[in-house]
Amino acid sequence: MIAGLVLALQAQWMAVPANPHVGDTVRLERDLPVETGAEARVPPLEASSMLEPLGEPMHQIAEGRIRLLYHVALFEVGRRAVAMPDVELLAPDGTVRTVFGDTAWVNVVSVLPQDGDRPPPARASMGPVARPPTSPMPAIALAVTVLGLVGAWAVARRRVGARPARQVASDGGVTPPLDRWAGAGELRAVAATVADRLRERIARLEPRAGRHLDTRACLKVLEDLRPEWPLRDLGSVLGALERACFAPAVPGDTVILVDDAERVLAHLGRELA
Repeated sequence: MIAGLVLALQAQWMAVPANPHVGDTVRLERDLPVETGAEARVPPLEASSMLEPLGEPMHQIAEGRIRLLYHVALFEVGRRAVAMPDVELLAPDGTVRTVFGDTAWVNVVSVLPQDGDRPPPARASMGPVARPPTSPMPAIALAVTVLGLVGAWAVARRRVGARPARQVASDGGVTPPLDRWAGAGELRAVAATVADRLRERIARLEPRAGRHLDTRACLKVLEDLRPEWPLRDLGSVLGALERACFAPAVPGDTVILVDDAERVLAHLGRELA
């Protein structure tokens, strides 16, 4: 007991910072001499309306001294007394010594001005902020330019008028390279192209025998409406072309079939003249 009293009188608690504001974190420190190899039991602080402990207490032992550390926050203004708990020191020989906690004093400062404090003098108001002169002329010029461009575009569009539709060649456009296709072995493509060209020529000369009819119905209509046409040759060529579109063909036979179709087309071409 006497040893604990002597140790308590050897050191006092120190608050860092010395004059904290309300709610600031305050570190309470105290250094005590201890024997080499000693240990310490540091109890925590109890919370109250004035004080709030921030974390667990800590201690550091080095070179025969122990430093006790508490982190707290205080919420009452003025010089406040914080009752610190007793600390037990365990010597290497097993003896236990109690160090009385004593009292830590903290001078807490308010963050608000007190009654005796004078408020700072009022400052004079600043003068008006100078602004650069503005003019509506740039906006007016921009609007006039835009309206002028829109008007010029409208006048030019009215003068040009609607463009005529492109005329599509009545012959079906570019003639496919049938010779090259036949040389490459694309005999079915050759037969399909020639048959399509022949049916297109028939539809132009006789719309009632148009592409909406199959070959047999087309020939039936032509027998009634165009008996003067070479219907026997036309039916033979159309039938052969249809078979060539879906069955293997000999290149020589396909060339002969194309020649026959060209003669029929030439005859129908004279009907157009």
